[in-house]
Amino acid sequence: METQEIIAAWADATFPNSTRESIARHLLSEAMELCLSLGVPMNDIEAIAMDAHERHGQHVPMPKMEIASIAVLCYHFAHKEHTRLGELVNSIMVINRTREWAKTINWLGFTDHVRPRLQQRREGNDSSSEEPE
Repeated sequence: METQEIIAAWADATFPNSTRESIARHLLSEAMELCLSLGVPMNDIEAIAMDAHERHGQHVPMPKMEIASIAVLCYHFAHKEHTRLGELVNSIMVINRTREWAKTINWLGFTDHVRPRLQQRREGNDSSSEEPE
């Protein structure tokens, strides 16, 4: 069973240069992927980002409370999916431990797993019609 301590040790070893900001950027990227996979329109995503930006000026965010809110939402989402969050975390960690991770920070400010087909497409070297991973 994965625990916060086990995952943190793996993450620190895998991403030794990570910062709170780079982790938050990666979290935002994963949240975007979730929204897009559920068909949330891009206009809604942009409106949510603008609303958060406007609200940020009205109060000082408390990162620890924000991450707790994210955890609560993850538990609620897992419930709606009729699964257990711990089981999902265990499954993705099996995958994460087998992935090849980039050696550098991407243009979004975090380290991501290597996606050969997507990278080839960005460089114009792949004409495949497959969807990005």
